[in-house]
Amino acid sequence: TLASAVSAPFTGAMADRFGLRRTLRVGGVALIILSAGYAVLADYRLMLGLAVLHGLFWSAVLTASAAYMTGMLPAGRRAEGIAYWGLASVLALAVGPSVGFWIYQSGWMALCVVMTLLNLAVAVIAWRLPAEVDTDQLAPGAAIWIPEISLLEQEKVPVPVTSQSLLKTSDEKPTPGSSIRMSPSLWMK
Repeated sequence: TLASAVSAPFTGAMADRFGLRRTLRVGGVALIILSAGYAVLADYRLMLGLAVLHGLFWSAVLTASAAYMTGMLPAGRRAEGIAYWGLASVLALAVGPSVGFWIYQSGWMALCVVMTLLNLAVAVIAWRLPAEVDTDQLAPGAAIWIPEISLLEQEKVPVPVTSQSLLKTSDEKPTPGSSIRMSPSLWMK
């Protein structure tokens, strides 16, 4: 946890530089390897070293996932989406230790296997994420095709978008063939 907190500013800058999706993919694979590593190490000093590496990659995944999620939330529901993300984080902290101790009753290897499988799920999700588009780099009038993704409303509406239409401030609900209101600094596909 300390390594994760201390490295967050650096891993956040790294995610901005190398891309959120790439950071999530590399971090997810690294977490799989590190989680499996706990199962085979017997020396506590090596485990502590592994925990520092684990914290660095966890920080990268946490930062990149938060940035990616913020970029895909519709502007009109962004605060609500972030609130759900925060709720999930707090619930994980509240429930995780109890679940971990329950799994640990089956042994250290069982705990490491479950941890590895959960990180495998993170990596699979990262590989399935749509590519992000840095709209700051679009030429004026350039068109891209992105789906409007609303996890909160469970809908996907394909919408053609130009860099100029990203600046619209209308609160209208988008329909196929229309443009959507997005900030040019968002990461989208």
